[in-house]
Amino acid sequence: MGLPIIVLHVGNSDYILYCLAQAKKTNPESPVIWLGDCIEKHYSFFDYENFWDYANEFQEFNSYYQHRSINGIKWELFCFQRWFVLKKLMQSRNLHQCLHIDSDVMLYANVTEEQKNFANCDLTLSQMQSPHFTFINNLNVLDSFCSFLLEMYKDPLIYQPIQEKFPNVSDMSAFNFFANGESFSICESSNITNNSKNDHNINVSEGFEMREGRKNIYFVEERPFCKHLELNRAIKFNMIHFQGWRTKKYIKDYFNGESIFRESREWEVNSQHSDAIRGFLQHINTEKCSPQNSNLQESYTTLNFSLSEINVIIFPDWSAPEESLSLELERVVKAIAIHPDKNKITLLVDSTNISDEDANLALSSVALNLLMTQDLDVSDGPEILLLGQLSEIQWSALNARIYGRIVLENENIQAIAAAGYEEIPSYLLDCFTNM
Repeated sequence: MGLPIIVLHVGNSDYILYCLAQAKKTNPESPVIWLGDCIEKHYSFFDYENFWDYANEFQEFNSYYQHRSINGIKWELFCFQRWFVLKKLMQSRNLHQCLHIDSDVMLYANVTEEQKNFANCDLTLSQMQSPHFTFINNLNVLDSFCSFLLEMYKDPLIYQPIQEKFPNVSDMSAFNFFANGESFSICESSNITNNSKNDHNINVSEGFEMREGRKNIYFVEERPFCKHLELNRAIKFNMIHFQGWRTKKYIKDYFNGESIFRESREWEVNSQHSDAIRGFLQHINTEKCSPQNSNLQESYTTLNFSLSEINVIIFPDWSAPEESLSLELERVVKAIAIHPDKNKITLLVDSTNISDEDANLALSSVALNLLMTQDLDVSDGPEILLLGQLSEIQWSALNARIYGRIVLENENIQAIAAAGYEEIPSYLLDCFTNM
């Protein structure tokens, strides 16, 4: 049997199956385990374990946890909880070693062989803090790390220097301090070894050639390569990390394990969250409104979508940093979702400078985060409509039905001007919420 591969992922994102299938394609002898909380389809090439079956391991930690992060408290808490769950899972399955990967990691190497490069290490980290691709060669180190997490919040002398170095405290912050202070052998995993590389982040150069904001990866016989500029040679990549929701849409383009799906038996499994997310997505009209037929008279136009009694519009700047834009979209959706008149409201989202796929991924990420961090199920509203490239007469017709524009910090001023909406009533989010 090969080295077990364990993927932790809550929710039911489309890309998780590509991650699991790619892992199995390149590691047919290794058991692949999805540790999560909901799935719609189960394939025979991976095992499924429910995250919450091991929740008793982190109850004491929860009582001491102090939230110091820009992320939602439940999401950040989950990032800590997963290490207690992973430890318990390994103990229950009598696994002394494994490879842990995040669900946005694609594997292209035999990890049982790659583990030999870290045979003298108890645990590996990328840039000595990120655990998105982590060999756990000694279960004791994971047990010790969980104890460290508990002591970190119980003892101010441990917590204070971590907070001073990392204002946004996360499990990566904890790993950084743990790696520098423990007697275990913790090794860097992202260095170039034997002309191969474990990717830290596809959006970061690390000395490699870039193209359109990502490493310029190309494939030779189903193995990814990228040119290192200083070394002036191609380096083989053992894995690629698709960090960030803007990048996850590319995961399927780097997938080469189609046969895994064709050869695998599939059956339905009950889902905890997928119904809620699917219900929310049904409220998003993903058919961008296209310009009217040019044969129509200029004095007449149609809007091929339904509006509500109260229609509000936002013009996000989709080129803004992902983290700040996601938080702002989350605030807007939440404000309307808890509004007493939400069933009368349609949220119109300008999407002229973003693809349908990217916009849907951003909004589904918002829905999942609201569900996880605030227990807010937005599947029953608000209605959300993505607007594409409208004609001038369509914008004019829509104007008559707009209640107002919600002002964003990350706002596309050019799109507002192009739509001719500079003069429509505008509201700060707090003002709209109280109206």
